[in-house]
Amino acid sequence: ECHQDGTTYAAVYGRMRRDSPAPTITGGFLSPGRGRFTHPTQPRVLTAREAARIQGFPDGYDFVPPGLDQPNRTQLARWIGNAVPMPLGYAAGLSVLPPTI
Repeated sequence: ECHQDGTTYAAVYGRMRRDSPAPTITGGFLSPGRGRFTHPTQPRVLTAREAARIQGFPDGYDFVPPGLDQPNRTQLARWIGNAVPMPLGYAAGLSVLPPTI
């Protein structure tokens, strides 16, 4: 409540809306002060899995590269936030393919 009046930072400390598209997911989704990443119905920020789902990653996607250790939360947030959303990457890839006859 202390951040609602007198600020010009409309996206900071914001809650996501259930009835609107999600905001752009960035590597800062673990902090409510870095964007509109507060869960729409619960008093918390998004989990890594929720942010990955918004980015289009399937729920079973494994973020641990073979032979490497489990990333920490900050690394995982950076990977998810820096990723091109999978549906967008797919559409971009299709757009450069020649048309089929």
